Amino acid sequence: MEWWAYMLFFFGGLTMLLLIGLPVAFAFTLVNIIGVYVFWGGAIGLQQLVLSIDSSISTFVLVPVPMFILMGAVMFHSGVAYKMIDVLDEWLGRIAGRLSLLAVARLRQLGVDLVDFHIFR
Repeated sequence: MEWWAYMLFFFGGLTMLLLIGLPVAFAFTLVNIIGVYVFWGGAIGLQQLVLSIDSSISTFVLVPVPMFILMGAVMFHSGVAYKMIDVLDEWLGRIAGRLSLLAVARLRQLGVDLVDFHIFR
């Protein structure tokens, strides 16, 4: 099978699923699962897909990334982030160039909070 046939299968199937109203995430998932079944040899390809998903989930190298995003979203929506910036702004007073100092102090404060959380947990 030529490369253009693979591309036509993928984009044609994706377009068809999106036009019938399937959400984007489910459309991509369905097209990929069908592609794995067809192009990787049936049930063996699906087993390999499950093994590769398991191996990528079981490594904890990238786990902190969504946790930091979640922490930032929680701090933003709860208003804690604004209050912490205001407190640091009051502490620094009228120092020239305090915006850069405010950013460094905020990151330092966040780092200490995270270290204390992990130590005393």
